[in-house]
Parts: sequence; C-alpha cells; structure tokens
Amino acid sequence: MSTVILNPPSPDLPVLTSALYSLRVSTDRPKLTVEIVRSPAAAHDIIFSTTLYPFDGIVEFTDIGTLIEERFRALGLMSDDIEIRFDDVAATFTALHCEYELPADFDPALSFLCASGHTIVHTGSAVSLAHLPDGPATYRVRLVGFDAAGSLTSAERTFTRTPGADHLSFAVSDIIGFAAATPAGDNAPVEKAAYFTVSHGRRQKLFYIVDHPFYLTFRFRNIFNAVEYLDIVGTVSRKTIFDRETAVCSDRFTQYNRTSERTYEVQTAPLTVAQAGEIEQLIGSRDISLCTSIEECPVIITDHTLEADNSDDTLTSLKFTFRFPGSVHVSPWMKWEDSCPVAHTYSHRNLQPNSPDTGTVRKPPSTAMKKAIHISQARAMLDRGERVSLRVVTVKGRLIEFSDIISLSFDRYKGTRSVKSVRSGEIRTIHDVCIIGIDDFDVYL
Repeated sequence: MSTVILNPPSPDLPVLTSALYSLRVSTDRPKLTVEIVRSPAAAHDIIFSTTLYPFDGIVEFTDIGTLIEERFRALGLMSDDIEIRFDDVAATFTALHCEYELPADFDPALSFLCASGHTIVHTGSAVSLAHLPDGPATYRVRLVGFDAAGSLTSAERTFTRTPGADHLSFAVSDIIGFAAATPAGDNAPVEKAAYFTVSHGRRQKLFYIVDHPFYLTFRFRNIFNAVEYLDIVGTVSRKTIFDRETAVCSDRFTQYNRTSERTYEVQTAPLTVAQAGEIEQLIGSRDISLCTSIEECPVIITDHTLEADNSDDTLTSLKFTFRFPGSVHVSPWMKWEDSCPVAHTYSHRNLQPNSPDTGTVRKPPSTAMKKAIHISQARAMLDRGERVSLRVVTVKGRLIEFSDIISLSFDRYKGTRSVKSVRSGEIRTIHDVCIIGIDDFDVYL
C-alpha cells in the first residue's frame, strides 16, 4: 500500500483558501512529514512543516487555508502556487486568498476581486481593481453622462496594461477625463458624468458618481487580500481622552502616567445591502488606511455596530470607531484645532494611473489643498458680524452659495441662523450644521 491523497485540490482552477480546510491521506507508513510550500518552482518558501502519525491508516491535515492566508497577508499576495507534501507525495495547485465561503459556482476568472460588483465614488476619490493574472490586460472604460443640452450621452475607450498585470489603480477624475476625451463621433461630448464601467474580458464593475460634500476615502485589503478604495458618506465625531494619575509630593499636587487617546466615530449615511457589505469587509480588514489630502494614514478599527436587515422599507446605517496607531495623530499639514480628518479631497500622489496610449506612468496635475476650519470657528466669524461667503447644503443635498452676507441672529435651541445679503437685503434662514464652507475655508463638524 502506498501513500495516497484521498481528496486532492483541483490543479486546474484556483482554490479558495476558505474552501481549503483539510486533506485526508491514506498511508501504510508509521508517520508522514508534511510541508506546505509556496511557489515551489521559484521561491520555495516553506510555510509550514510538521510530522503527523496515522490512525487506522489515515492522516488528516486540517486548517490548511488559514496557514496559507497568513503567509499571503505577510507578503501582500492574492494568489500563488502551493504544493502540499506528504513525504514524497504532493498535491500542487493555485491558492487564492479568500476569507469568506463563496458560492460553489464562483469563478475568479470571471470576476474582479472586489468587495462588490458596483459601488459609489466621487470625482476626488480613487478606484482600485484586482484580478487573476491572465496575459495581456486590456481594459475598456465606458462613461455615461449628460451633454451640454442635458441629454444622455456616452463615451468609450480601451487601453492595455503591462502583460501579466493583475492590478489597476487610478484617480476617478483621471478616468473620467480620459474617457470624456474620446472623439465624440455620433455622440455629444460628456459634460457631466453619471457613472462609468470598467471591463476586462468578461469581468465588469460599475461605479456611480455622486457629489456628496462629506465623505471619507479608506484604502483597505478586502477578503481576497487585494487593495481596494472605498468612499463612505456620513458624519464623523471626534473624541479625545486624557488619562492621568495624581499624587502629592513634597506638599505639591502633581500628575504622572499621563496618556492621551483620540478616536473618531463614523455614522454612515443610509446604505443599500451591497454598500453595507463593502463596509463590513472594510471593518474586518487587517490593513486599513485613511486617505487624506496628502497621505495615507494607517488606522485601526476599535469598535463597530453592524446590524443590517433585508427590509424594503428602511435603509441600513452602520457605525464604527477608528483611531490612529499613535496616541494623538496630527499630520504635518494639520493644526491642532483642525485635526479632524479632511476627507473630501484626495491626493493622486499614491496612485499610478497608466497612460492608455503609451503604457507609461503619467503624473496627475498637482492640486493645492484647501484649508479647513471647525464649525465653531465658522460660527465665531458669523457671530462677530463679519461679511462672508457661505456654501450650504440643504437637507435634500442641494448646494447653495451665498456671497457677501452677514449674520443677524442665531437660535441656539433650533440651531438656525438668520443671514442677510448686504447687496440685495434678502434674509434667509440656514442651519449651522449644513455649512460646508465659509470664504476660502472648508468647514467640518
């Protein structure tokens, strides 16, 4: 009797690590040396090694997927060749990092390795798509929007990345400009983009473009260990805690062991089921960064409330709390009073969009970062009677701009303010919490 693997993984298709729980081996040997080797033909990286002793001629090796996932995460890999050896008998296959148990008919060769097949983006945010390497990577971008007359129109372009490339990252504004620059032909030029799709072979993902003024962009690794960007619309509350111990020394009161901690609580806007699923993957990720205007800052999710239902009457809203790894994070470009994340602008600095025409990396135009102030500072400017310009968002999401106005009064119970136009004399009532800009400053809560 020889050593035989009773349930070997398929060598023809990628095997999800979530589906790779155990291998059963029949043997007549008193013991077997077991090894998991990554990339046996190249790196020959031994992930795990042990000795197993058979019971009634059977050896069962369990929790294999977890061992492979840990090494993939350490190396930033989505997939690689794996060989599992039982002495001189081996099973060779391609493993794909996947933390969820997916339907049996899921085919990674037909899907982008993303949290969802459709998502929302903003013109200032970013997009990243991953897939299994399959030779020359040709992508097709189709942009749909409105022309100058308000009629529906579209534009389409294709481009090719380096053969074998398994990843695509770009700024949303770049891809919109790239597609819109297509010669119009029978279609009128796109003046205002509504959504776009990116296709590669039979893979496709849809991106809805929204103009909400408040959103956070997070970079994270999803269940496939692929880099992904996600925009979250909602409100952010900042909480700072100082902890200390006190004592009396030489008749003087003093403090010691002083620590500080700053956390940010995010309450999302109403979500669809698909959007809630994206945020669940974000919160469950082991590698998360907040994308600010000039850098990507690593963050840690410390608390969350994920309660979603399938009711058609209500949309889901999720809540989570994050913090930076240090005690209190203040970026070099932030002032102490402005240290709440500025999230409605995004730097293209960390992206590497590929020029569709030449295949070379092109640098996006540099943009100056707007200054931001807290709502309390904006209120102080209004309370002093200064003549200012305001940008206000209505409850229906419409942006209204006021120029050269002064504040007449403020109702602290209702949170409303009466403002007057110096030029026309018109008096309007606004909510302070709806102010998103004053003069040249953005305003955050």
